[in-house]
Amino acid sequence: MQDKFSRILIGNVLKSIRTEKKIPIKKVAQNMDVSEATISQFETGKNKPTNEKIALFTEICGQSFNFDLDRNLIMDRVYDIYDLYTDLKKKS
Repeated sequence: MQDKFSRILIGNVLKSIRTEKKIPIKKVAQNMDVSEATISQFETGKNKPTNEKIALFTEICGQSFNFDLDRNLIMDRVYDIYDLYTDLKKKS
């Protein structure tokens, strides 16, 4: 269960980074030399990218990201998603 949550969380962060920069999946896929389906699988959590793929993905999007170092960023994004789609609120 932990691995599935991790894949989904990483995917949501990657998709957020890409969409905030308005970068099409096609561009990321071409620059990573993978299919658009692979990028979609990363973003939906169906396939877990390696740390190297995460670094390349975010570099292509003009952002740096290290899963181990940026956990607060990840949690903030998760809470933002909850705030947008539910009545749950971040506890202070």
